[in-house]
Amino acid sequence: LIAQERLRKCAIEKAEGFPPPVTAFSTSFDLELEMALAHRMPKNESFIVVLPVCYMLKKKGDASDDGRALLRWLGAEIHGGSSISDLLQPKAWQLIDGQQVSPNDPEESRPYIIHLAGTPLIDPPSKADAARLVDLPNNQSEDEYQFSHVEPAVLLNEYDAIQHHGTEMFSADSKSKTDQRSGLPLELTGFGEGGMPRFWLVMGVQMDDPAFRYKLASRLSPPGSEPGMESSDVPKPEKAGLVVTSKLDPAARDLLAWYGVDIVTASCTDFQEDLLHYAAHLKIGNHTKLAAHNEHCEITHD
Repeated sequence: LIAQERLRKCAIEKAEGFPPPVTAFSTSFDLELEMALAHRMPKNESFIVVLPVCYMLKKKGDASDDGRALLRWLGAEIHGGSSISDLLQPKAWQLIDGQQVSPNDPEESRPYIIHLAGTPLIDPPSKADAARLVDLPNNQSEDEYQFSHVEPAVLLNEYDAIQHHGTEMFSADSKSKTDQRSGLPLELTGFGEGGMPRFWLVMGVQMDDPAFRYKLASRLSPPGSEPGMESSDVPKPEKAGLVVTSKLDPAARDLLAWYGVDIVTASCTDFQEDLLHYAAHLKIGNHTKLAAHNEHCEITHD
């Protein structure tokens, strides 16, 4: 991630275009990726941890009402060298929303780690901090519901995955005649400015679990099908990405094949050397086609 981010900034500085924002999607609750990134990243750099939360709204004057939940994506900025307590209890929160954030801004370029399944390990912002991020009903308004508190939105089953996806795609604004998209910014899952494609590398994801498979598939697009790609001069990719998994049922295999994803049946540990070699290429700004496994390459890694 660090190497990809540096390569992206280098491309921007050289006016070579805007590669897609550097993003890593996690389907687990743990924070091992964040801990490793904070340990290796310089203190003057930062990354954004993104997770879904539920803004809980309670019906006024009805203590027995279970209320309703408003799904939103929030991001916390984590600086290099941060401690585990900084990860578990972030202070700098922001709304990550299709209408609020433009990750293609070169001044704001940084890696994003997105927890598709949420995580209960990170404390959400306080009620006061959360209320400042989203326009919500309050005690003085005429709305039937009022904001109560924020809870982590965790993915437990396929029903949750479908509900999360449907909720975040559109949000009706009572003050507007049109619906506003409130999900993740398209830049985080799509291509860069100028049509630079994104290549997906999926490793360690529970593809045999329908909930996680649906959550991941809802982010993918067949190669060349993203809005704007049809008019782009950039060659359309033949494949959307690569999935490494140890087992996969026929239905999941057919779904990924439709998305244009190559499927490799193997263990993720088999690719450790390849990833280290790829990172070595990125560190020196060499992002040409890698040599085959049986060919000699002058670029080495520690």
